[in-house]
Amino acid sequence: MTDKFIKEEKGKLWENRAMTVVIAGAIILMGLGGVVSNAFNVQLFDWWFITLAIPFGFLAIVAFRSYQDSGRVSMAVLVGMASLIVLYAVFSLGLSWAVAAPIYIIFGGLFVLESIWK
Repeated sequence: MTDKFIKEEKGKLWENRAMTVVIAGAIILMGLGGVVSNAFNVQLFDWWFITLAIPFGFLAIVAFRSYQDSGRVSMAVLVGMASLIVLYAVFSLGLSWAVAAPIYIIFGGLFVLESIWK
């Protein structure tokens, strides 16, 4: 192996570790917020937003990296992000599941189209 390849692999390893630390930190902070909220009976922030923001952020990072690497973003990633937005609307904003269910059926059709989209 060349030194350049080894340096690239080490860089990717540290990048993955840094991402893991950020995600773990966000989850720990969310848990600490829950402890404080329950202990002092204080509403700190919208829990649905925080709970869904973590996977949304992860998908946004995946979309950004895939766009940098290949110049396109997978429809699966975009549909996943849109699904989290609809889920947030259902739980936090009181959107009816009767409205959300057909949206998820549309998302399923988009996933099927993903196989021929490439």
